[in-house]
Amino acid sequence: MKNEKREITLNEKDSLTDMLETEKNVLNAYVDSLWQLEKKQFREQILRNLNDTAQDAFLLLDILSGKNSDNG
Repeated sequence: MKNEKREITLNEKDSLTDMLETEKNVLNAYVDSLWQLEKKQFREQILRNLNDTAQDAFLLLDILSGKNSDNG
């Protein structure tokens, strides 16, 4: 067999989809960690992070669906 060089390209949609999947994984990790934290300050920080990550995920969903996030 001859070794062939194949050009692998990643388009914008693939990149955004990968980013969204990563955001979902981070959200799941935050939710799982909430039940293991005893200190209130850590739980509050995780909740803030969870909110920020969810907003990022919603933005990615809007971009992927072609919606303009400025229009609500």
